[in-house]
Amino acid sequence: MKIIIAEAIGFKEVNEKQLLHARRLDQSNEKYIKIIDLFKKKEISFFYELGIMLNHYINKDKPLVFVTDWTDPTEMVGLLLEDGKDDIVYPDLGFLAFYTDWNDLENSGIEKIFSHEFSHLWLYNLGYDFELSPSNKFHTITAITDPFMAFSEGFAEHLEIVSSDLSHHQENNLPFDSGFDIESWLSYRDSALRMHAVKNNRFIYLTAHPKIDTYKTYAELHMAHITSSCFTPEHIKNGSQMMASEGVIASFFYYFYKDEFFKNQYQDELFYQPFGTQKAALDAISNHYLKILFALSKIDLTKETLMVDFVMTYANAFPNEKEKIFELFLRITHFATVDEAYISKFENLYLTGKQGNPDAFKEALMSVRTFRKETLSKIIENPEMLKNGLYQSIWITTNQYIKPVPWDDKMSVYKIDINTATAIDLLALPHMDILTAEKGVSLRKSLKGFESLDQFINFISTDKNLNV
Repeated sequence: MKIIIAEAIGFKEVNEKQLLHARRLDQSNEKYIKIIDLFKKKEISFFYELGIMLNHYINKDKPLVFVTDWTDPTEMVGLLLEDGKDDIVYPDLGFLAFYTDWNDLENSGIEKIFSHEFSHLWLYNLGYDFELSPSNKFHTITAITDPFMAFSEGFAEHLEIVSSDLSHHQENNLPFDSGFDIESWLSYRDSALRMHAVKNNRFIYLTAHPKIDTYKTYAELHMAHITSSCFTPEHIKNGSQMMASEGVIASFFYYFYKDEFFKNQYQDELFYQPFGTQKAALDAISNHYLKILFALSKIDLTKETLMVDFVMTYANAFPNEKEKIFELFLRITHFATVDEAYISKFENLYLTGKQGNPDAFKEALMSVRTFRKETLSKIIENPEMLKNGLYQSIWITTNQYIKPVPWDDKMSVYKIDINTATAIDLLALPHMDILTAEKGVSLRKSLKGFESLDQFINFISTDKNLNV
């Protein structure tokens, strides 16, 4: 397949569509040589080779393009390419663009973010549509957004850890949550959480509510809430909240990647031929990710259930791994996607354990272990149970404004899904107070999700004569 390295020129309108205008670099060009040399690093070459095998598998006839001299590392769609004397228009081509400091290419950070951004391109080529994400929250690992953004970003974020492992560059010195100096800056904390909290599966937990009167505006309260790392293990997210949490998705894929069982389950030689490779040419990690990409190619990436669909599809495609992947997914999510009522068993385990009574804790622990074993057996027989605890999305527009990007002054009207909203989210509704918001969250749990907007409106109108 054709691999192209190009340098960005700017945007240009073609047929009423803004395309990135880039100039193809010749193989003798110094920039081309530097990029190709950089691509030899293991934390890039591993994912680069996977991308080539994926393109071979999906019979993609368009080139794989990497654009230098851009402002930020990102995946983009729509390219006007200067190729010698010709201008070639690729209105729907997905490609990768990088920031490049040619005086210090190492300082550009390409190798650290390559796997993350390249995985977005994989998903796009498999049919993922970034426009499907309805959430306008700031994208950060601690936020509950929507199933589309969460899947794309969570999958990408776990690959940052894989990349770190491949380079043998350990991030153990990253601060987890420092409030004393520059390390308390939002992006630094997010980077630390992408490493430590993903590995420790923290994102299945809700966070403690910030003190409301500390903040001058709802927008400030909102940011404090969605960026909080004050995890509360005795308060676990419901299944829909977990599937809308990129941190949860990242933790699942991280543990999936770390498990030697999955890595070493090789397939018949025929499985690898469509990828343009052979079994003997693949190390165990590459083998695992080809199976992951295969399963991703078989699901509808435009459905809200894409995370659970992936688990079920992988299990069907590789039956020898079925029980193990179900067990892993359920262990990570505490069975929340099966039934929200089940999470109380795990909440009780934490509450009991903190009291220090060994007999009470042993009883709670044995109860959870029995439950896990019995319920896993049922799910293996009926995998559709994995979706029973997922609620339909019901999006509404509030009357509060938030900053989708905190360092940008632009404000947007906040949109929330009433089946994943927290009490702090519900405060964005007119005349809402925290007690009524918490009642709404409790009612949602007892109802196993609001079935309609009318049902939600009826609750708050009856409770407080509120107008939504």
